[in-house]
Amino acid sequence: MIRDFELRPDLCGFKSTGVELGVKDQEIGIVRLPPIEYNDRVQNAIEHLHLTMHSFIILDKGRNEDEQSCIWVENGCSYGFGYIEQYSDIKSVTDAKESINRYPATHYIMQLIYNYAEKFPEKVLSF
Repeated sequence: MIRDFELRPDLCGFKSTGVELGVKDQEIGIVRLPPIEYNDRVQNAIEHLHLTMHSFIILDKGRNEDEQSCIWVENGCSYGFGYIEQYSDIKSVTDAKESINRYPATHYIMQLIYNYAEKFPEKVLSF
């Protein structure tokens, strides 16, 4: 996103000037822009994130044959996970939400979830 939206790494929480990220100063417009111009870039990046954040549920095997595991991701963030009855009829987010325990996720957990969803798309229900 730093490259795509020409953001300054140091203003995105990175202590580098972009060299460690493989970004050259001229690629990201490291020159200091007026705050209004730079904030427009940031706003565009935020809008892009909102458009690309996915909401889905992953259903898989449970701890026994009478249940299935359920991981809920809403707007690109993990909401939680839990177990639901094997033959439950999940037709809405609300149905799954009632059966899931809410847990905060780290960046690492989100990488695992997205990798799993990509590897097993047949287990993913988008909403």
